[in-house]
Amino acid sequence: MRKVRVLKVAVVALVLLVLAACMSGELLADKLAAFEASKDMWLAEGITSYAYTYDFLCLCDDTSDALPARITVTDGVVVSVVSVETDDVVDEAFALTMLDQFDRAEERLNNRDYSTSVGYDGTYGFPTYISVICVDRDEEDCGETALITDFEVLD
Repeated sequence: MRKVRVLKVAVVALVLLVLAACMSGELLADKLAAFEASKDMWLAEGITSYAYTYDFLCLCDDTSDALPARITVTDGVVVSVVSVETDDVVDEAFALTMLDQFDRAEERLNNRDYSTSVGYDGTYGFPTYISVICVDRDEEDCGETALITDFEVLD
């Protein structure tokens, strides 16, 4: 099971990093405009209770074996973070609301050390992926992708 996940993670990370590299020429202003429009869409929906699956793929040693995780948010507060595979409680470092995900996306979009691509849900506006590759670094293991899937409104 672990080998299948590692292979899946590697393939998805590679595809998203290639996509990010291809889109790196997109103007920062356009990326920030898309970010603001999507965040406004999310806020306009007024959703405070929801669940989603979160996976974090990293070209580093920091990827948790507990991921992907199912995150449940009630009234804007994370109430549960459990491994999809084992139902074990996952480290609270992964306890992220959608507003936290927007903060992560904005931080990475504004960091000149990164080339960042963010995809957004067409219905609710939340980020569906945040893919980062490092710019002007000789590090081979510098890049990450956060994936948000299986979103469900609980209100």
